Amino acid sequence: MHLQKIVCFLLLTIFFNSECRSQNHYWSQQYGAENTLLSGAVIAGVRDNSAMYYNPAGLGFIDVPKISVSATAYGVDLVNLKNGAGTNLDLKSNKLVIYPQIASGSLVIKKKPKFKMVYGTLIRYRTALHFEQQNTMTYKVFKALPTEGFYDARVEYDFNSTGNWLGAAFAYRINEHCAIGYSQFFSYLNLQYRQSLNITSDNKLRNMYFVASNNSNLNFIINNINAIEKIGFSYEKKVKNKDSLTFKFGLTVTMPSIKIFSKSKVYQSIELNNLGDGTVLSLDTIKSVSSILNNSNSNIKTNYKEAAAIGLGMEFEGKKFRVCFAAEYFIAVKEYNLIKDNSLTVKRPVISNSPEYITDFMTVRQSNNHIVNVAIGAEYKFPDKIKKNDRVISWSILAGARTDFNNHDIRYKKVKEVKGSQEAFNPDNWRYLHFSLGASFDRKTDKLSFGIDYGLGITNRTLQAVNITEPDAQNYLLGIRQNTVIPKIHSISLVMGYTYKFNKTDKIMNMRPL
Repeated sequence: MHLQKIVCFLLLTIFFNSECRSQNHYWSQQYGAENTLLSGAVIAGVRDNSAMYYNPAGLGFIDVPKISVSATAYGVDLVNLKNGAGTNLDLKSNKLVIYPQIASGSLVIKKKPKFKMVYGTLIRYRTALHFEQQNTMTYKVFKALPTEGFYDARVEYDFNSTGNWLGAAFAYRINEHCAIGYSQFFSYLNLQYRQSLNITSDNKLRNMYFVASNNSNLNFIINNINAIEKIGFSYEKKVKNKDSLTFKFGLTVTMPSIKIFSKSKVYQSIELNNLGDGTVLSLDTIKSVSSILNNSNSNIKTNYKEAAAIGLGMEFEGKKFRVCFAAEYFIAVKEYNLIKDNSLTVKRPVISNSPEYITDFMTVRQSNNHIVNVAIGAEYKFPDKIKKNDRVISWSILAGARTDFNNHDIRYKKVKEVKGSQEAFNPDNWRYLHFSLGASFDRKTDKLSFGIDYGLGITNRTLQAVNITEPDAQNYLLGIRQNTVIPKIHSISLVMGYTYKFNKTDKIMNMRPL
């Protein structure tokens, strides 16, 4: 049996056979407490510092500079992949995270009131998943043997990623109704991935004992910096014969990312012992495949691509209500090498009829499908004001819903049979529906908003990550993966935000023109 065939089999069966990506979902994270509670349907009507992300042209309609800090105070992701590691072996991951959404400030130049600037940083995405499972049993792994053996398998997976965007946005108010804007971001991605498969089978043949084993490991760390540009247009106008009703429209274009810096560390190993086809009662035949492959590289080529997108939004705002819609189309990214390994990996020992080297042993591929996400949000402004300490507080209720589809493209799911190249697995292969609800309290000088964002993962039955309940020596101590996984996914976040509004007497209003 060719070693290359073994390598391809293992790379296709260890955990999830799909793509490793830090952002399978583009709309998981929203920015600004109010905007989050409106489910991000604010491309047309955003009028705070988060416009640098949603639509930089919206900054052109800000009259007073602001400093805002919004945070998802507490967030928890509950993931249960029923039958994920085999029949009645579930894969579970429950993570509690605390992190800021966005921190930003804005400037209004006194001598150039039509020109606005915002600076800030935001968390574009953050993932923390850990799965592990173990199965110990007596099982007839080698079908040709007359007796069962002792089988022990352990699988483990860790996936952690953080994506931070740092940048600035500029807007120009063309006239009373129109504004244009431009955002320049620098994105930093840190992705850490680890998968481990350790399986042993103790067996007896003709009063002789032998241990068969399959130990496979993959670890990589990616650090990447990209430049991302976004341009926007915003329009608003009072509706005729409806003095209290304002119509708003927004258009955005996000350019494909440009790589600035990347560096990766990768380690991978595959070790097989005493594994053959197990079809004859011969110890020599059973031991026909015994090999070790391993390699590591601390400075490997990396190319992480972020998708281009086009966004549209509309909003209708009256004295007591606001209704907003948004949609964004994300352009597909064709299959490419996320990690490209050009090194030669030695296989030991040399097996006849097999190549002396395996190339592209640590290459990891990626692709993104084109998707469209949509959102709707609504706000009801209560006419009764709250009076406290001689201050009048306006308040309102906000609600929203949005889709957050998965960009995984099944067209690129299969690994091409070329020189051992592989795709790493995807732990996040489901679609989300998000629902939000909260309240906002607005004073003359500042605003406080808080609420809850709930995400429900939706998918059909999916393929098992790995099958360690029905192992077979012909499958290298693994079973055939079944389409029996029932994912149960829940994401809950408590959103809080605070915005301070400067007045005209603040020193920041007297800054010199840029």
